[in-house]
Amino acid sequence: DVTVFERDDRPGGLLMYGVPNIKLPKDLLMEKITDLKAQGVKFEFNWELKSPEDFSKLQEDFAAVVLCVGSRKPKVLPGVQVDNKQIFQAKDFLAEVTKDLLNGTDLMNVKGKDVVIVGGGDTAAVDALLLSRVAKKVVIIHRRDTLRATKIYHEPLFKAENVEFCWDSVVTELLHDEKISGVRLRNV
Repeated sequence: DVTVFERDDRPGGLLMYGVPNIKLPKDLLMEKITDLKAQGVKFEFNWELKSPEDFSKLQEDFAAVVLCVGSRKPKVLPGVQVDNKQIFQAKDFLAEVTKDLLNGTDLMNVKGKDVVIVGGGDTAAVDALLLSRVAKKVVIIHRRDTLRATKIYHEPLFKAENVEFCWDSVVTELLHDEKISGVRLRNV
């Protein structure tokens, strides 16, 4: 017998909440999960290994324990506090967007607002495309002079009327009191 102890409220880990729907439709993922359940795999949700005692209990109850701890620590920009309700790490943002899509709720609270994305890889590109559907303006700040994102994202991003690019730049400071009012940049 196999039991998967999942930290989140749904199975799939990073595939569910870290990979956007545009890359991996969640209905396909859920088909695979349904197949696993049909084969007898059990799932326990909202479960986290918190102590050595928890691990010892698993070892007592199961013949083998495989730890798949995932990646929970994103790269943090120097001097940027992410505890502000207006600042999101990309993975956390994707998780919230996925939850909104699965629950049928609104896409965060960005409708009609200006949004800044720092980065130029696939995650930044997907976030920008998602946000361009509801935000007033999306500005991508990237330290290079071209996107690192897979070419499939280039054309839709460059065609989006409300997406702008700030090339060869890094964020040195976020200007804010209670709300973010600007971004200070340095050319690279």
